[in-house]
Amino acid sequence: MTADDEIKLVRYQRSDRERVFALLREVFPAPYSERLICQWDWKYDANPFNRDGEPDIELLTKGEQLVAMYGRIFFPVVVEGEQHWAHHACDLVVHPHYRGRNLSARLRGHRDRVCSELHFSWQNEASYRVSSREGRGGVPFVSLFRPLDVARLVQQFLGDRRLGRMASRVIDSARRLVPRIRRHRTVPGVSLERIRSFDERFDRLWQRTCRDYPVMIVRDRRYLDWRFRQRPDAGYNVVAASRSSELAGYMVTRSGSESGHWGYLVDFLVEERSPRLFALLLDEAVESLRREGAAGVSCRIAVPPYRRLLYRHGFAPLLAAPRGYLRATVRLA
Repeated sequence: MTADDEIKLVRYQRSDRERVFALLREVFPAPYSERLICQWDWKYDANPFNRDGEPDIELLTKGEQLVAMYGRIFFPVVVEGEQHWAHHACDLVVHPHYRGRNLSARLRGHRDRVCSELHFSWQNEASYRVSSREGRGGVPFVSLFRPLDVARLVQQFLGDRRLGRMASRVIDSARRLVPRIRRHRTVPGVSLERIRSFDERFDRLWQRTCRDYPVMIVRDRRYLDWRFRQRPDAGYNVVAASRSSELAGYMVTRSGSESGHWGYLVDFLVEERSPRLFALLLDEAVESLRREGAAGVSCRIAVPPYRRLLYRHGFAPLLAAPRGYLRATVRLA
């Protein structure tokens, strides 16, 4: 028997959580490990989408020592009008002393045998290189970004306040030479409101829009409440567009200091894929983030119709940022 034969695969139980937390603290720097621990109940133990009521996490143990883990979370998705289950690979962690033994491949291989119909995951450069060697590399994407305070951004990246002021003056001069971006400040019959809770109007909006897109996570109020109201380590703002008493669309934003106080466009949905509704919500979202002090606004990924609208509203590819990758696997009957 080899040393690796002593490593056993077991399913996570809630009594294992302290061992998992100890592994996370050993592997990651304190800020990152504590963020994962803060998210644990929301993501795993108390996730309302756990398929059998239990979190879906596999552990590799050697005796009493936990050496690796792999967790995933599930969502209902609609594909061409039919509902299916998808899972998102979230946390793959191997103790430094046990790396180079193909333990991550062992965990992923087991997960593939029992996975749902759809799988997706976000990859950074490191995970992309590993998965590419196994033929599992994702599709690259580049985030879009719109600067709001050029002086602050230049100072942040170059550490020079004087250069920031100079860059701001140059860009302000350039803006006066080009036509102003047309603002869709109003749409007849539509009003904007801030949303503090998701009600039945979001269910009705979802039912009206779910067939407008070939593939989409079910965005009913159950999912939206879990995703944006129950998460313990982030706060989100929701602006909604209403026509009479019905919801016509919404957009979710977040601002944070981890990237020099950027704002983020996190999620949106509009009826009939309306460009005017999207533009109305986008203008309000960007101005709200500006009032909150965001130096710029990032949108990680958007499908082509909305990506073109983002270009028209001052967004551009953020080429200086690390590239991300989206991997998806489909196993529909």
